Amino acid sequence: MLHTASRCAAQLRRSRIALYSTLPLAAVAGAGMMDAVQPALRLLYILLGFSLIIFLHELGHFVVARLCSVKCLAFSIGIGPRLCGWKKGVGFNFGGEPTTVDITKEDAKKIADNQVGVTFKEQTSNLAHKDVGDCDYRLSWLPLGGYVRMLGQDDMDPTKVSSDPNAFNQRPIWQRMCIVSAGVIMNLIFAAVCFSIIFSPGIGVDFPPARVGSVAYGMPAWHQLYMGDQIVSINGEKPRGFLEFTDVMMASALSNGSETFTLDVLRYGSGELVHIPLKPQLSPNSGFLAFGLETMPSLKIYGSSADYTSAEAEKASSHRVTFLTNQPQLNKLQNEGWKITAVDGIDLRDQPEPNATHDKYVLLYHHVNEQNGKAVTLTVENAHTKVTQQITMLPYIEPVPGESKYPTVFGLAPQVMIGDPESKSPADRAGLRAGDRITLVGDRTYPDVDAVRKIIAGSEGHPLTIEVERLDPTTTTLASATATSSTPAAEPVSAKTQTFTVTAKKVSGNYIIGIPPYQDLRSARFVLASPDSEAATLGLDSGATIAAIDGQPVANWQEIYSALRAKSPDSQVPVTFNTTKGPLTHAFAFTQAQSELVKDHLHFLLGLSLANETKTQKGDNAAQAMLLGMDHTKKFILNVYMTLAGLFRRTVDPSNLHGIVGITKVGYDVQEKGIVWLWYVLAMVSVNLAVANFLPLPIVDGGMFLLLILEKVRGRPLPLKVQSAIQTAGIVLLAGLFLFVTMNDIKLFR
Repeated sequence: MLHTASRCAAQLRRSRIALYSTLPLAAVAGAGMMDAVQPALRLLYILLGFSLIIFLHELGHFVVARLCSVKCLAFSIGIGPRLCGWKKGVGFNFGGEPTTVDITKEDAKKIADNQVGVTFKEQTSNLAHKDVGDCDYRLSWLPLGGYVRMLGQDDMDPTKVSSDPNAFNQRPIWQRMCIVSAGVIMNLIFAAVCFSIIFSPGIGVDFPPARVGSVAYGMPAWHQLYMGDQIVSINGEKPRGFLEFTDVMMASALSNGSETFTLDVLRYGSGELVHIPLKPQLSPNSGFLAFGLETMPSLKIYGSSADYTSAEAEKASSHRVTFLTNQPQLNKLQNEGWKITAVDGIDLRDQPEPNATHDKYVLLYHHVNEQNGKAVTLTVENAHTKVTQQITMLPYIEPVPGESKYPTVFGLAPQVMIGDPESKSPADRAGLRAGDRITLVGDRTYPDVDAVRKIIAGSEGHPLTIEVERLDPTTTTLASATATSSTPAAEPVSAKTQTFTVTAKKVSGNYIIGIPPYQDLRSARFVLASPDSEAATLGLDSGATIAAIDGQPVANWQEIYSALRAKSPDSQVPVTFNTTKGPLTHAFAFTQAQSELVKDHLHFLLGLSLANETKTQKGDNAAQAMLLGMDHTKKFILNVYMTLAGLFRRTVDPSNLHGIVGITKVGYDVQEKGIVWLWYVLAMVSVNLAVANFLPLPIVDGGMFLLLILEKVRGRPLPLKVQSAIQTAGIVLLAGLFLFVTMNDIKLFR
């Protein structure tokens, strides 16, 4: 009775700690404030999911070890100090290792004074009794994964061997190989089961299909594939289900850089099957080998008007006039869940799955661009409230993906402005501000955007003179514009000239001052891109502006480009300038090359954030779902090995490697898509953990497996000193890798 009472008292004290730790959460929930803890719950879900993956890995080791009669000293759910647990012959108890029974000091004194029976003293002092088990089944304080500790095996200290016949190091090599590989096998089984469940007929996962949304200029697919084209297979290998867009991306990203792929493509509109050979090249944006394809957008609008008409959205928009023109119309979309159903009366509603064509965005895109900058009327419907609205949107002109600037025509280009300088950068410290128009960099007056970048990069840390025109906020106002206008209104200029001295700093081998230069489309002011151009011979002064294209008045560069897009190539185009000496008109030769620049390298967009078009990947029955699950498991295994090969070939940038923090962020973000996506990420992580854990590296299971192979070949284990040295090297290697990927993870939050 004394023993039982003391144990209950001690456990009650510890249970209060657990109770008190849960009271704040219970109070928050009871007060109806669960929305405030949703981010924490999302983080908790992904951490528990990762813990499940690690727990199953260790469970695989444990089960096979017990089947091979290996003594397991501890099996823990979670890591860190022991919270509580159960051990045969000792029972359930709280606290540290059960080397002694949980008793109070008073009980211990009574035992010493022989005030209790012999039986109780034996229970409290002799845990080597035959009825006491080997394994302590415990719950540790930090619920992240778990571990199994076997007699005669220690990952951190190979010298901890045992002469016990049931120790790990005393078992046959084949049994030890089974034990070492069991965790990896368990992770692969978990992934296959997860994939099989989420691809079942009643569930499914939504993926972007391999339909071309846009093609990046200068990349292999440029003028080979077009918006709406459907890629059905790669090198003739058609997958189970439909080909996903990520399959195309991974095929190029993980290639050896010299391989040419044959894409089997159904042409948009005609349905003709064509075979397009493409050789990937390094993408300047992603850092991966790529074909230059982007996903097909859907007509679902992300967020509500608070997201895309806010001050932050305006700040990010280089098309400020267009933004302010559209803002009153977008304010009508107060709730989330809007989808475009028509444009100027053209029906854009899609058929339900499985007959959906996933190409309605193509109709919208081509219609908007056919209007050449004129406003369009969208019909939008809210999926939640079933409310229908009509909004009139003014498109804005933008370089196509892969283009970094607006084109130069007739030797003229938009004037360069400064975006928000990076905090504490040389430009920020010097006093440069967003909106400053650059009139001089170094010794180059009125430079174009290429000249600005080149001069800054070539400054080599020497002081650089930068002269800007800064708009005067006391006299400059934005001209009013309505959404029914065909083009945005120009912004009047009233500016003061200021001069700054800036010293560029070297970052990753490049000299920068911390400004994002961009071209200003809000006015019709221009710079001469080349001193040898025809426009340079006209003697235009620095305050000149473009007033008309072929007699058509223009107020800004969006109107200039729009007017030029309507002109035929190889024609003469009169351009009228307003100068300090009066109007000046000059006829320029509009070449085929210039026509392609304004027609193929520029396009009109609506400025709405649209979700990717998706299609549900699922099996028609349980058997097909299982096969889909096995296919995805196999695909991720191959992708991990191909990624490693790409790192060695230097075709994959190491900055794309991420650790637990980065993976946690991905898992946190995908929960917005639903619980199915969370389980998909967990299955993917389980495969990655399995493959990474079986690499032939010290510390991990693959390294141990390799040592067992060497032991089999040699007929005896490697010397303990050698094993210790290998383990030490492995610890250093993994610690360095952990620090590297953690730095990559931190960059995700910038």
